This record gives sequence, structure tokens and C-alpha cells, in this order.
Amino acid sequence: MDPKQEKGYGRNYWALTLEGAAFMGGMSLLSAGGVVALFIDTMTGSKTLVGLAVTIQALFLLIGQLLCAPHVGKVKNLPKFMFKLMISRVIPILMAVPLFLGVDGVAAVTIFLVLYGAFWLSDGLVTVPWGELSARVLIPKMRGHMMGMQLALGGAASLLTGLLLTWLLATPTLSEQHRFGTIFIISGVVFLIALFFIRLVRDTTPAAVQSKLDLRHYYMKIPKIIRDSKPLQHVVIARIPGYIGFSALTFIVVFGRSSLGLTEIQISWLVYAQIIGSLIGGLVLGEISRRYGNKTVILVCNYGVVVTLAMAVALVFFPVLG
Repeated sequence: MDPKQEKGYGRNYWALTLEGAAFMGGMSLLSAGGVVALFIDTMTGSKTLVGLAVTIQALFLLIGQLLCAPHVGKVKNLPKFMFKLMISRVIPILMAVPLFLGVDGVAAVTIFLVLYGAFWLSDGLVTVPWGELSARVLIPKMRGHMMGMQLALGGAASLLTGLLLTWLLATPTLSEQHRFGTIFIISGVVFLIALFFIRLVRDTTPAAVQSKLDLRHYYMKIPKIIRDSKPLQHVVIARIPGYIGFSALTFIVVFGRSSLGLTEIQISWLVYAQIIGSLIGGLVLGEISRRYGNKTVILVCNYGVVVTLAMAVALVFFPVLG
């Protein structure tokens, strides 16, 4: 084994890093707090539908995780299994089809939300296997570092696609349908790049053959496991403020357009600011994880959400801060 592999920087480290970076690069173009909120607000002006999109994302992601979790331990070749699931990342390209056919308004948003739910359901199916694969092929001290590197590289790629995103959101030469349709196509293409990298991962500790699992018994054990595990209870409780906070962050872009009267150019740069934040955050959080552990990363992220929301609320009372 060469020195890089001994330190954890082997093939699997970089393949998972680049796969995650491709996913994050695609998500910068399909963010519920950015493009998706703007798309729904532009097509319908409904803040309720924006909230519905956030709910769909969280709900279908959770359903996908619960559906896949019982079976992950039985999968012998996780990279191959995940490759098949990740083919569903073509969905953002399908979102663009009705827009280029001239569908707009509530009809366009309805089709989008159905496909958006399917996308997050499929992502939920991938999330648990991805975590299991990371545990199998990476040494423990490198997992948090790898995720920070994902954010950094994903942010760097997003800086390039984000410039195109900024132009698409601000340019008057395209119709609204063509503008958002093009964004969805670009995001789908970036998502599909991840399929190449996941095929490069080698499952070094494949699962042994297991007996048939009783699904009813599996799901019935979950409440007892949570009740008996204090650390797990603390993790669940710690995630609740994060869910609420990030759901609220979704409305910042819409708030900027409707309440602060920001121009299209200002809105596009507000979305781009999220991409820059991902890049800086990836570098910082990766290093924090390596030096102080993942618990510190979680605390820093939650404090960041609180500060951001406080800044947004301050704009209501002091619009000049905008």
C-alpha cells in the first residue's frame, strides 16, 4: 500500500469525493432555497407552493431512507447497486421537457413537484447506501474530511456553472420557461456525472449473505432503539432545529424579491452567494472536522443557521441593511 492509501487518500476516497462533489454541484442549480423557490414564485407567485416544495423534499427523502435502510446490509456490491439507483438523476432533465413545450403557470409547477418528489425519493434510496459504503471503504478519521472536500470541490465546480446560472436568471433574452428549463437540464447533466465516479469505487468489505429480513419486525424496533439510546436521542433532537432553520432559509430569496424589491440581477447574485458559501464552508468545515470532530461541525452549522435567520429578520425592521 502506498503512503497516500495508508493515510486514507486512496482511490475510494477520491471517487467518493468527486461523486459527492458532482451531486452538490447539481444541487446548487436545483436548490430549494434558490432556483426552485424562484421558479415556483415566478410561475405562480404562491408562497404556499414554495413551502410545499420544501415539505416534499424532506418527506420523500425520509421515505426513501426508510424504504432502503433494511436492505443495505444485505447488498454485496454497493457501488453497483447505487449506480442503478442513481440513474434516476436524469429526472431534472425531464423537468425541463414541459417548459420547452410551452407549459407554464400552475400546470408547470404541478408537473415539477411530482418529478421533484420522485427525485428526492430516489435520493433517499441512495443516501443510506452511500453512508454504508463510506463506512466500509474509508478509515474513520477520513470520512468527515472527505465530506468537507466534497463541499469544497462541489463549490468550485458550482462557481463555474453558477456564472451561467447568474446570467440565465438575469438575462431578458429568454422566456421564463426556457430560462428555468435550461437550468434544470444543466443540473441533470451535472448529476449524471456522479454515475461515472461511483463506478470507480471498490467495495473492500462486501456484506455476507444474510437470512431473510422481517420488515415488520425491523420497523417496529425503531422506537425502542431511539428510546434506549441516549446518544441517538440527542442526535435526533439536534437535527430538528436544523430542519426548521433550513426550511426557513428557503424563503430568503423569495423574500428578497417580493419584500425588498431586489432586481433580477441582485436576485441572481444572491443565489450565487449560496454557491460561494458552499465553497468556503466546505474548506472550513472539512478542516474543523479533521481537527475537532464532527460534533463541533454540527454545532457550527446550527449556529450559522441561527445567525443567518437573525440577519434575515433584521431586514424586516431595517430594510436599509439590504
